[in-house]
Amino acid sequence: MKKKLPAILIGIACIVLLALYIGMSGRSGESAGKQVQPGEITAETAPPASPEPEDSFGFAIPVDEPELAEDSIRDERKEAVQRIMQNISRLIEDPDINSALAAAQRAMMSAEYADLIDFLNLTEEEEAYFMDLLAYRRSAQVSFALKGLAGNLTPEERAAMRAEMDEVNEAVRSEMERFLNNPDDFAEYEYYEDTQTERQLLSRLDRELQGSDAAMSDETYRNLLGLMHDERSQFPFTTDLADTDNLEMDLDQLSPENLQMLSSDLRQLNESIVNRASEVLTPVQLDAFRKSMDTSLQRQTRQIEMAARFFGGE
Repeated sequence: MKKKLPAILIGIACIVLLALYIGMSGRSGESAGKQVQPGEITAETAPPASPEPEDSFGFAIPVDEPELAEDSIRDERKEAVQRIMQNISRLIEDPDINSALAAAQRAMMSAEYADLIDFLNLTEEEEAYFMDLLAYRRSAQVSFALKGLAGNLTPEERAAMRAEMDEVNEAVRSEMERFLNNPDDFAEYEYYEDTQTERQLLSRLDRELQGSDAAMSDETYRNLLGLMHDERSQFPFTTDLADTDNLEMDLDQLSPENLQMLSSDLRQLNESIVNRASEVLTPVQLDAFRKSMDTSLQRQTRQIEMAARFFGGE
């Protein structure tokens, strides 16, 4: 099993990296944490600083000009975004920026995996190593995606990166199995990863219902989680942007047309999930679930629109 971020989330993460860079540029603080580098799970040294970025960071994306053909405008936009991705790829190799981003990523992942960490009953030392493994893999994923979006890889370089990413995934999987040292715990870890998308959607509902007569039991939560995962796994997506095994993408995949298709797919998927949820939820729970899913869809739609404006310039 290879846990990866959906392509659309990687795309949005690129925008977040831009915002983080703007906030950190010109500021040389102490390292907030250390990002484990691909191929060096136990490395103690930070990566060497890369050359200074070019004078133009590449924020200016061409705007519509009536005299330019649509294809020409899109090509210029694509080149502008590729320059941004290339510069971000270089910038995150800077030790200070790398450390700040590593700390931010680790904090987010700690929240993502909090329930699993509690279930596994990890000690402080064990939790730190558990997070080291996840941070190492996340770093490789983001690096791979950014370089792919930069659009300057040769077929040979892309193949080499793909092989390296496969090695990272397998190394983390094997080490996690050894570290947990319990078939049941490892199976729970893999199921937790497979259902991360659903857990994020359910977290809001679970908080809203806690303490009320409509609070979900552990069994109901688990059944709803499995139902949602099954629906997503079987849904016939019309674009590969929702594919959690897809990191090898380029800017053409993030076109406004593909993003609109993804938005439509998510709307249909949500409808299918809500229809099936009546099998495991009470009427009160179902009503709250429907409203929660509507809110989540609106948030996802805004994220997709943001990505469309950035990557497609629409």
